[in-house]
Amino acid sequence: MEVKAWKSPIPTRMVMMVLDVLRGAMSREGADEAILVTRATVNLPEKISEYGHIKILTLRELRNYLAHETYG
Repeated sequence: MEVKAWKSPIPTRMVMMVLDVLRGAMSREGADEAILVTRATVNLPEKISEYGHIKILTLRELRNYLAHETYG
């Protein structure tokens, strides 16, 4: 896990780099899902669908996601 506190919107190029790192980590660790948490909604190009099971959520969306996620 890595945490950074960006005060301004995250540049798209940086988000894409983080997504590449997450995808590699998922592959190495055998993870089914990864979550990138942001302070505000990130507007990304349509090719984001190439990143598989990586969710990009705001803090509020993460809270809601975790409240409704079932673990088993």
